[in-house]
Amino acid sequence: AADAAATVQTRVDANQAALATAQELVDQAVSDDETLKGRAGDLAARIQARDEEAAAAAAASAAAAVRSSVEAGASWLTANIAPGQIAPYSVDEAVSTARSLEGNMYYGNMCLALVAAFYGYTSSGVNSATDAAATIEAAGQMQHDTSNIPVGALVWYDGTPAGNPYGHVAMYAGNGMIYSNGAANGGVGMISLDTPSAGWGEPLIGWSSVWLPNATA
Repeated sequence: AADAAATVQTRVDANQAALATAQELVDQAVSDDETLKGRAGDLAARIQARDEEAAAAAAASAAAAVRSSVEAGASWLTANIAPGQIAPYSVDEAVSTARSLEGNMYYGNMCLALVAAFYGYTSSGVNSATDAAATIEAAGQMQHDTSNIPVGALVWYDGTPAGNPYGHVAMYAGNGMIYSNGAANGGVGMISLDTPSAGWGEPLIGWSSVWLPNATA
């Protein structure tokens, strides 16, 4: 009986040792698995960080290109002026002036005087937007492709179909809008680029730089 008990105990001890070994293997496998998971997570985080950095760099590059294009267009608008013309405000200054004049009622029926004021002039030096547009056309400065008008451009309209011999001019504000007189309550403000054509019966002629040869400071 003692021998049998000893044999059983030996087998129990062997089984326990085997179980302990098996548990160690399981624990090691779990540890290895967690290590692999950690490495995989770290790699995924690095890849995400790299992708985010690349996306940010691409966005910054695109924004810089847009800024460069806008700045180049704005520079052309104020640098491409008639020989001997007094230099106008920058586009940024013109837009700031336009904003400061929103709601102003002084410029009723004085659209050309208004855009001249946007650019820092006391007078355009001519009697009407029709005359100014004719001068710009004669100088080859009227741009008839209106698909991509730069902010700050002077936008010209033909008042003849509506019985307005003086025509109309405004300043492009971006996003399909213009700074013009005749806005809310007839004052200065932003209206749609299409309002003079569709609402007033004055077709769009085109746009130009700040080409006002006779403007006075």
